[in-house]
Amino acid sequence: MAKAPGNSPSTGPGKLINEIYRCLQRADAEALLIPEDSDQYQLLLKDLETRWEKLATDFPKLYDLKRVFKNGWNRRKISDLLIAFERELGLHLMETDFLIDQHDKKIEKRPDIPLEIALDSIRSSFNVGGFLRTIEAFGLSHIHLIGYTPLPSDDGVKKTALGTETKINYTEWKQRDLFFSSMKEKGFRIIGVETSQNSVAVAEPWPIVPTVLIFGNERWGLDKWALSECDEIRRIPLLGEKNSLNVVVSGGIVIHEWIRQWGLGGNHG
Repeated sequence: MAKAPGNSPSTGPGKLINEIYRCLQRADAEALLIPEDSDQYQLLLKDLETRWEKLATDFPKLYDLKRVFKNGWNRRKISDLLIAFERELGLHLMETDFLIDQHDKKIEKRPDIPLEIALDSIRSSFNVGGFLRTIEAFGLSHIHLIGYTPLPSDDGVKKTALGTETKINYTEWKQRDLFFSSMKEKGFRIIGVETSQNSVAVAEPWPIVPTVLIFGNERWGLDKWALSECDEIRRIPLLGEKNSLNVVVSGGIVIHEWIRQWGLGGNHG
């Protein structure tokens, strides 16, 4: 854990900040497990307030945040205080490092959407996990992992997939030519997502046929051979100076537009 600036995390004021941070984390997590008005939870909050008073001397700015809980505690207030302490400790948390406070909804039957996703030589396991989470949210059911793209069993994939790695079917392809030939034999239209001279804007009408969208490496994108094997190339028009997006962000945009044009947006938006 990072230490507070100018202090040891194990002694003195630095130790106090770490203690309060851990106490806030516990209060945030246990609010999901026990009622916030229970005696057990109230004792935890009392302990937190007692420790907080010790901040007045060495950390007046943090101490002044007590106005947040002046009218009582709740999980949102605790979360806000956690952010202040993370910044004081120099921590840089990812989304996967904290609890998601939205509950999953139960789906009896996954919709039959004729759209599949392919990832060609994706380097980051976190991006693969992000794709799994994204396509599950949109109701898709299959992903193709080509080349050295990490598999759902990878720990990094699991960390960002948040359980969706068990809900999405996947096919591993060591040879790209076999992927392309197999998809074409099954009647899929293969659309590469890439900025190139002959690409079409994502908002233009999509052919209403079973489709597989293929995304390339984070740095290099899809190579010339892969692009030549695609039936069509689509791009996301950008207006800023940076002519690129994170591959998972691109995936969400293109998948949403495809589903919207198929008239499914009302059910899965």
